[in-house]
Amino acid sequence: MSLRNRILLAVVTTFALLAAENAQAGTIRHDVSDSLYTALAEEEVYDAVGMFLWSLDGGSSGLASGTLISGDWVLTAGHVIDDATVDSMTFTLDGTTYNVTEMIAYDGWTGDVSIAGDLALVRLEEVVDSVTPALLYTGDDEVGSEATIVGYGATGTGITGYIYDAGTKRAGNNLIGGLGDVIGYSEHSLMADFDYPDPNATGKAVCLDLEYLAAPGDSGGGWFIEEDGVSYLAGVTSFGYATDGNIDSDYGDIMGATRVSDYLEWIYSVIFADYIAGDLNGDGYVGMDDLDLILTHWNTDVTPGDFFSGDADGDGFIGLDDLDVILANWNQGTAPSNLAALPEPGSLFVMIPPVMYGWLKRRPATT
Repeated sequence: MSLRNRILLAVVTTFALLAAENAQAGTIRHDVSDSLYTALAEEEVYDAVGMFLWSLDGGSSGLASGTLISGDWVLTAGHVIDDATVDSMTFTLDGTTYNVTEMIAYDGWTGDVSIAGDLALVRLEEVVDSVTPALLYTGDDEVGSEATIVGYGATGTGITGYIYDAGTKRAGNNLIGGLGDVIGYSEHSLMADFDYPDPNATGKAVCLDLEYLAAPGDSGGGWFIEEDGVSYLAGVTSFGYATDGNIDSDYGDIMGATRVSDYLEWIYSVIFADYIAGDLNGDGYVGMDDLDLILTHWNTDVTPGDFFSGDADGDGFIGLDDLDVILANWNQGTAPSNLAALPEPGSLFVMIPPVMYGWLKRRPATT
């Protein structure tokens, strides 16, 4: 049965994946070792996913997930910051814990996941220079893609539901089966369900090797899809459903994520409010990381103004004009602490441009 029919025929109970004290999340197949899920989470491509912790007066506390998308900005779910404060929250990434200086919820977030907009940006006290930020997905072909969902919730299996404590990073896979409109929700949400491994029991044969479902504690975590060999952050874990009326993330349950590509304008407006021309990754410095973004997307069409894909000049095409912006602003800003400022263009690129330009002009298109 299709995801659409399963949802429409089910008695659907909705719950926001609220990160709360003793939050639990990330259920896996009952017939697959948990070590495979934790190993997947440790792959370098998912290094940008970290863990939020906070505690408030009165003893309440929370745990959630988020993804670094620029030098000091983390994208997470709007409901994650609903009950947290700047002073109470920290973000741990690659073994380092960072304080938080600013939290901004999407201005259309109302607390109602049915109309989507469950997004927030959290600014860290210092730039992260040990992890490469995730690239944002700017297309519209998420449905039918295999997503890797990454977060820090606890776990259990599709048979038991979530039963263990949170705090371990896990990743698993699921097929994006549709948008939120399959249940009358906003099309700004991505949907996926937790399939049982035995097709003889369900009539389905689409359970993935590392089938996975999010649950409380995975809030704000990332849904990654791959195009042309490049991994992109396409969704932010937001909510879930229990088709059997029991919200425990077992087989048959469903999860939803906020669709990143529909909120790029807002994300850019926050992160690049103090934009330095050529600072494509938002770390406050124009250098090799920005050049790498241009080369990664060389000769491709992107959403106009999509800095994260290398569109430095805002024309929607990655090419020599974008390279010119980088060279004109080379070494502007403050270099990350682990990187010495590079030579100015006058001393470095005065010798390189003829060679580099010649190579880039000959470089084949990637689309």
